[in-house]
Amino acid sequence: MDGTPAGTPVQGDDEDSLDEITYSITGGTGRDTFTVEAETGLLRYAAPSPLDFESTPELTVQIKATDKAGASASGLVTVSLVDVNEAPTTPLVQERSVREKVPVDTLVGAVLAVSDVDAGDSHEFAIIGGNSAGHFKLKGTTGQLLVAGSLDNQIQSLYTLTVRVVDSGFMSATTTVNINVFDQNDPPVMTDRVFTVRAGRVQWLLYVVVYI
Repeated sequence: MDGTPAGTPVQGDDEDSLDEITYSITGGTGRDTFTVEAETGLLRYAAPSPLDFESTPELTVQIKATDKAGASASGLVTVSLVDVNEAPTTPLVQERSVREKVPVDTLVGAVLAVSDVDAGDSHEFAIIGGNSAGHFKLKGTTGQLLVAGSLDNQIQSLYTLTVRVVDSGFMSATTTVNINVFDQNDPPVMTDRVFTVRAGRVQWLLYVVVYI
């Protein structure tokens, strides 16, 4: 946050006990990120954008201390950033597809996408909406969707699930998953039916094949 102190004030020593010392920044990788209070030597964060541990875990600031007579000395201050857990990110909507009438535990497309700037974070996935009939299940540690019940394109061809992803620091994100159920070509069904036709004294049996 802008104006946040970066540790304790920088201290310059002067054998002339009555000398006043003023401080200024003269260089370092953090020269545009911090300001220094001239009278106290206190560094403050002053950059317009947030600090990011993942991209720059450490910054240096070259400080010059000058006394009233104009004598000066310089020192290098190292500012180490403390990593803060950040929430995972997921696509707003993810599309998956599966054919109808496939067996339970059939995979539904690829694993769900998630990204996290915190290296080493693990993630737990859970379906929190759109699955009241239990047609799908989710492997919690991988984000792999599987079929959990009978799917019929003629009954329902699109399912919209809401999935929550929680990282190891208990930060979370949600994503919408649209699952399209494709029609599977069904073979024709043949049923034998028997009809009796009387012609005089002779009885004929006709077998008719009916396609349904």
